[in-house]
Amino acid sequence: MCKNTITAFGGDIWCTSVVNQGSEFHIELPRIATPPRISRSPSFP
Repeated sequence: MCKNTITAFGGDIWCTSVVNQGSEFHIELPRIATPPRISRSPSFP
């Protein structure tokens, strides 16, 4: 879910980890927002 949202806005997300030291989560988004590339499913009544 997070990856889909971040990439839809032209960004990237990844994680790095070191055993017994923990993990780092990284998110990059473009400085100027672009419209999301999300496909819309048909609405149901």
